[in-house]
Amino acid sequence: SIHIAGTASQDNLDLLGTKFPSLVITADQIINYFKFADPEVERIVAQYWGDGTGTSLEQIQAITDIGSKFRGNTLIETFDEFEKFKSVTFSTYSEGVFSDCSSLTSIKLPKHLTTIPANFAKNSTMESDITGCFENTTFIGRNAFLNTRIYGELNLPKIADLESAQNSNFKNTNISKAIIGGTVSIIPASCFENCANLNEVI
Repeated sequence: SIHIAGTASQDNLDLLGTKFPSLVITADQIINYFKFADPEVERIVAQYWGDGTGTSLEQIQAITDIGSKFRGNTLIETFDEFEKFKSVTFSTYSEGVFSDCSSLTSIKLPKHLTTIPANFAKNSTMESDITGCFENTTFIGRNAFLNTRIYGELNLPKIADLESAQNSNFKNTNISKAIIGGTVSIIPASCFENCANLNEVI
């Protein structure tokens, strides 16, 4: 048997176990790393919020701010695990969180978000169903999803304003229906421009 004085990941212990099945391996502390489907996402999360190698689910759920760590990254393809980030929030100044991520095709947003900042995913290739994603959202900044491929039913029951003037929040997207609630009195002319699949705005 071997005892590791310190911390070891369960993945590494399992790997050693497959190579040396008769060996009993223990450690002072065993970490279960959360698995991301996309290796670039896993690298970034581990670098900034984990131990450099991986990140536990507990660490992920404690993250409150992701800043601009993903902005403009052309390697990220999927980030469906983003819905696990239960404590993350954005301010109106957190611009371009996933903007210009030209390879990003799929991401699942946490449903507790109250603020979606300006240029949030602008010009990314984000292709995700946004049905039910914004039921707690009270603010969506300008051009948040401009030129993305989001689809589904957009429901904004608590939205307070869609920022008039030149706001192209959902221009060139694939949403099929928009339900605008809250206190919205003006919908900018370009908000839903070129949404070929949009059949109804309520």
